Amino acid sequence: MGLIDSLASAFGSPTSIGGGSPISLSSDSPSSDTLANYQKVNGLVGTLDSLVKAAETSQGAQGRMAPLGLDAIIQDWVRQQFIYRRSILQDLYVLAYQVTEIRSVVLAVLREVFRKGFAPWHQRFIRKCVQCGKEFDDEDDEHCDQCFAYEIVEQEVYDEEYDEIILKRVRKYKRDANNNKIPVHTYIPDFSQQKSFDELSGNANSFHQTLLDVLHEFMTDILIADDGFLLLNKEYEIDAQSGKISKQKIFEVTRLHPALTEYDIDRKDGLPERSHY
Repeated sequence: MGLIDSLASAFGSPTSIGGGSPISLSSDSPSSDTLANYQKVNGLVGTLDSLVKAAETSQGAQGRMAPLGLDAIIQDWVRQQFIYRRSILQDLYVLAYQVTEIRSVVLAVLREVFRKGFAPWHQRFIRKCVQCGKEFDDEDDEHCDQCFAYEIVEQEVYDEEYDEIILKRVRKYKRDANNNKIPVHTYIPDFSQQKSFDELSGNANSFHQTLLDVLHEFMTDILIADDGFLLLNKEYEIDAQSGKISKQKIFEVTRLHPALTEYDIDRKDGLPERSHY
């Protein structure tokens, strides 16, 4: 009989006391035969433990469980968390809305954060230099007193290191009829940016929510689930010559529910940002 058979026999075979009804190892009144079986089981378990440790030691584990690798963590632990993420977050929202002590704290924080809404617009400057960024508060400052207009041209210059004449792109200042440098023209603020924000603030998405309502929901997610997600939809303009993005504009802001949002982790090796290609 092998070790496994002996172990099963010791656990499964009932023991009779004085010719009466049999009792198991878990009986409240153990006899000498029961104690003998108990010692036999202990011996078998000790033998199994020694065999396991010997096998692990021969493989270099030295009696300890091998450490978990990244693949095991991703496939077992992270995937397991994804399965229960939606139900756990939904339970958190139920608790936050049903428990008075939690709901009152969340509502108090939201009330203080959004009490004043968006602050009114205040013009920061009258004119501004687009080259150095200097701001002016006087309408008469039509030119910057520090910057001058220039253009980049190719010019032959002497290279002392290689002792030769080379072509180099240099800055050439523009000059007027009197050979004086031309100062950079300053510009007034772009009030169309304020108009674009006001339009987005009043109608932030296809559900006709205000931007303040979207941010209110976003802040609620932060307080309850410790996660918040905003979807910013943009429209782009591509430069015909360079093929690069020349202009971009946000036209929709939508709040995503944390319970319905998953992190972008590849199903093969667990690396981020690779699960969709």
